Amino acid sequence: MSHSTALPPTDSIDNTEKPHLEDDGSKGVAKDAHGKQKRRHRKNIPSAPCDYPSPSEVEQTENDIRIGIATLAEIDATITRKRVEIEELETRRKELEADINRKKASISRLRLIPDEVLSIIFEGYMDCWRGPDPWVLMHVCRQWRVAATHTRSIWSKIMLATSNIANERRQDGYEFCHSVALLRNALARAGEGPIDLYCKFGRFSCSIPQRDYWATPQQMVDVLRETGAHHRIRFLEMRKPSSETMEEVEKIDLSGFQLLALKETILNWSFQGLNECIQKTAPQLRRLYIARTYDNAQYDWDLSKLISLSDLELAKKADSGLEAVRMISSAPNLVKLSLTSVAIEPPTGEPISVPTLRELRLQYTRIKCKVMFPGLRILSIDKSTLLTSASQPLILPSLALLELVELKADECPHIHARSLQKLEMCSFTRS
Repeated sequence: MSHSTALPPTDSIDNTEKPHLEDDGSKGVAKDAHGKQKRRHRKNIPSAPCDYPSPSEVEQTENDIRIGIATLAEIDATITRKRVEIEELETRRKELEADINRKKASISRLRLIPDEVLSIIFEGYMDCWRGPDPWVLMHVCRQWRVAATHTRSIWSKIMLATSNIANERRQDGYEFCHSVALLRNALARAGEGPIDLYCKFGRFSCSIPQRDYWATPQQMVDVLRETGAHHRIRFLEMRKPSSETMEEVEKIDLSGFQLLALKETILNWSFQGLNECIQKTAPQLRRLYIARTYDNAQYDWDLSKLISLSDLELAKKADSGLEAVRMISSAPNLVKLSLTSVAIEPPTGEPISVPTLRELRLQYTRIKCKVMFPGLRILSIDKSTLLTSASQPLILPSLALLELVELKADECPHIHARSLQKLEMCSFTRS
């Protein structure tokens, strides 16, 4: 007799889908169909054995640590000693190097150069470089210091200043003299040789007080008069003073002041007393530069007494009229004339006549009058210059060189030059 197992009815079987688990490679973590992780139960997992050292091993390790710390301390002490030794060696090396250089210098052939030759070299050094400082020569060696001290010409540049905000000793080769004592010392170093004088009078702003020992412009002039240094002034440059000192400078008394050695002067600003002093007491003046950068009244210049004046330059004299014509025409031996930003339009149409003129340079200049330069050899016209009118051609029978720079064709004047040898044009356009 066979036995069979009865199967449950189909309807009673649970056909519910079981969640599908995916193993992501991690232990005890599975993911269902929705990507949610489920933790599996881990059973019968033995714990890792404890590896803590034994008491004897702990004691041995602590002893090794103490030995290592002591060794590090010894190494650090050795490094410190070596560093001290290195510093001492470096100091010793520098001392030996300096001693070797001193001994080399003692047998150098430069020491065979006489002081007279050194003086000539120093003078050339001062002339070749812009703004050199003779004090640098004083720090080379004893021989150079002596030679520089006795070379009076390198100490000839003196700046008269009523303030020195930067507390500088020299600027552009000029020695600052903002007190009577400094001026006297500078004059003593210059000796009896010629002097180049640069006047820069000004005050500090209101936030910086004026110091008591600073000299006034009149005190500076008095020192020059007392020491007789005004007779030795070879070059004079006058800068516009500050508004606080302008009135004080205009009142400077120049009585007894004579510029007998003056050969060149640059007046970026001037006053009536100085203008009269130059015209009356400077017979050797060769070059005169006048710029109208000031607001006070223009003073007439009579150049007839300046018989040595050969180079005249006028700049920024926008209101020049008959005065400029008379100034130029009054120079008896004028050879070179430069006009920059000058408008010469005399109301009477008076011509400019300079028979001795050989070179004329014009820049941003308008001359609306007849000019007569029969001996002119060089004419340079630069940048927006209008010379006479189209109906009055410029006749220059001796002209040899004509330079036209940055001019338009309608600005170029009509020139008749039968002796022209060379024509140079730069940036010349038709319109």
